Amino acid sequence: MGASMRAAVVGAGSIGARLDDPETAEPLTHAGGYKAAGFDLVAFADCNEQARAQAARWGCAFYRDLDEMMRVRRPDVLSFAVPTSERPALLQQVLEYRPRVVVAEKPLAPSSAEGAQIVAAYRNAGVPLIVNYTRRFTPLWQRMRGADAMCGMIRYAKGVRHNGTHAIDLCRMLFGECLESRPLGKKYDYWPDDPTVTAFLKFERCPDVYLQALDERCFTLFEVDIITVSSRIVVDSDGGRLRRFELREGVGIPPGKRLVEIDPQETGAASAMINLMRHVRDVLEGAEPLCTGEDAVAAQRIAERLVA
Repeated sequence: MGASMRAAVVGAGSIGARLDDPETAEPLTHAGGYKAAGFDLVAFADCNEQARAQAARWGCAFYRDLDEMMRVRRPDVLSFAVPTSERPALLQQVLEYRPRVVVAEKPLAPSSAEGAQIVAAYRNAGVPLIVNYTRRFTPLWQRMRGADAMCGMIRYAKGVRHNGTHAIDLCRMLFGECLESRPLGKKYDYWPDDPTVTAFLKFERCPDVYLQALDERCFTLFEVDIITVSSRIVVDSDGGRLRRFELREGVGIPPGKRLVEIDPQETGAASAMINLMRHVRDVLEGAEPLCTGEDAVAAQRIAERLVA
């Protein structure tokens, strides 16, 4: 597929455009991902007039009106990087124009019920919907899909519906469906309506997973620790470093079976956004999305149960 595929971004804020330089090779934003993956970035749509400067910086058109942008620029694909409260109406609005693929930040809507309505509308319209749970597009986690584990621990902060659903979605991708969820405690460390919850979760291929609530007011951290019958992996450094432990015999005092750390590696997290946009090309050619609207709604439902 050539580089003539037209892309547009709805919402030119931090994750939409502002965090990147247009020439970056490891993009963090939707605009940067489209550029790096060879799309023709044709426009931004944003109700904030300040976004006009972002459009100029990225060398594309600026529209305050989404309908006008869709009629004039007719993008093949577009991303929604707007606040959660604005996503449902905009995602529904754009269906009139039948884009070939839509990418949305998570969650799709303030509630899973609203999210399910969006998913149904896209399914009925035949428009593929990809949700940007970034770990789905990180090489390490893709290699581990379908894993079995003895137990896991994920430390996070900044709300179970926001950052916590990253952990939940990762576990669903790795270990299958969630069979049990039980909150153990909570704190309000960032969002007034979204507590960070300590919780126990049981999945099809991992019977013991704990979400450990940290405090965003102190520092930012998202760390994963998974133990299998013969290995352990710890992912730290903002998801960028993999520490691997492998089973060895005759180690330690007294000699026995021990998990021994081997050379740390990179996870490939820095490539997640460009991998997402390369995946958009795959979906344009008929591949199934790696993270569907159904996946996003499933993670949100689990989070909602934890705060009910």
